[in-house]
Amino acid sequence: MKYLYFLSLVLFTLNVKAQFSEVLIIDDSEETGAVTNISSADFNNDDLVDLLLSRAGNKDQINVYYNQGTGNFSRVVIENNLNDPVFVNYGDFDDNGFLDVVAISETGGEIVLYMNDVNGFSNPVVLGSEGSFGKSIVVDDFNADGFVDFVVIHQHAIAVYENNGNAEFTKNPILTTAESPNILECFDLVKMDVNGDGHMDVITAETLGLVVYTNDGNANFTPETMKTSSIHTISSLQKIDFNNDGLEDLVFLDANSELLLFENESATTSTFTLHSNIAQISSNSVKAIRSIDQNGDDLPDIYLGYNGQPHLLQNDSNYSFNQDLILDDQSALFVQEVHVADLNNDGLDEFIWESAGGTLAYQNNTILNLEESTKFNIEIYPNPTSDVLQINCQIQKQAKLSLYDLNGKGLSHFEIDLPGEIDLSELAKGTYILKIQTEHKIQHQKIIKH
Repeated sequence: MKYLYFLSLVLFTLNVKAQFSEVLIIDDSEETGAVTNISSADFNNDDLVDLLLSRAGNKDQINVYYNQGTGNFSRVVIENNLNDPVFVNYGDFDDNGFLDVVAISETGGEIVLYMNDVNGFSNPVVLGSEGSFGKSIVVDDFNADGFVDFVVIHQHAIAVYENNGNAEFTKNPILTTAESPNILECFDLVKMDVNGDGHMDVITAETLGLVVYTNDGNANFTPETMKTSSIHTISSLQKIDFNNDGLEDLVFLDANSELLLFENESATTSTFTLHSNIAQISSNSVKAIRSIDQNGDDLPDIYLGYNGQPHLLQNDSNYSFNQDLILDDQSALFVQEVHVADLNNDGLDEFIWESAGGTLAYQNNTILNLEESTKFNIEIYPNPTSDVLQINCQIQKQAKLSLYDLNGKGLSHFEIDLPGEIDLSELAKGTYILKIQTEHKIQHQKIIKH
């Protein structure tokens, strides 16, 4: 087992293999692989969450995996001829009670619509193209007429497609390279009502940094750049209320493989505070950032795939996600895309991922119930200490303890009954990491010996 620490003052990132559930295979047939996006919704109105995937490369497919409710899924191909589909999203564009699908291709930048009804999905309808690489789509009623529209970004253009209620769309450019006062290079986007006026705005990840496009309620958008000298070329973007204050914040990855946070400070203005280096993930190839509360503390953790493995970065509520948990540490996985969704209707999202080698799978979220999670808050004292360290908690648990130095070297491993104590009198003066592991939970604590 390898443990890595990246230190900045007292901030450290710890990689560990946590106790997650077994890997449950959805599909490992020859048809998997080359995934570019995973989404989820109930597409056949059976009250079970299905999966929607786009596949590029040598696949060029869009798949719906219908959830059978028993851990089994049936795959349906709704597209097998679109050149490099890169992103898929959904909305009820004709108001018939069934969710339709809209896709964008990377090569050629085509926008394609797939209508859905009681009989399933119909043949694709090409709505347009842009002549630059397609990137992403967000869906909402952007002009407040009661019909679901969508905004798309290409590498060099942003446009809104306004729906007349019959799934007939009018394209209106938001910004193009010719009109932009700066070099327009787009990578990702999210939707968010930034100023609390009831109109959905969009935020894009660009070479400039993050740009807020404020919507006046009629699908007219005004750009405002959220730029600092330290931010450039943002490649992945996700909204997350990291501190549970009711305001959506922004987590994003820049070209330096640094995960950053823009904390939302206001419900009525686009006021954000930048927090740098909330996690250093040593990869700039992250394709998706998702959020999930894995440990029952009511704070969203970050779920993503990098270095070929699915990772969970735990939120410590102090502007850092410095504990890195690996869901599955098979070196040959090459996980590319991740997603979260409640696949078994138990109220907890599952960890979903697909590997480059062609395995679509999920792992159950084995979150503690709130009562047990609260009782398992561990108190360690005195800290700093010169000899005996007390480890106290409200419930009796057997635990495995491991002590590491700040280079990740294991110094000792033993089991104790909690609450309990350990004698550190023979330990040299310095700073150490104590890992406490029970059946369902792992906790790490910095220990100072003087």
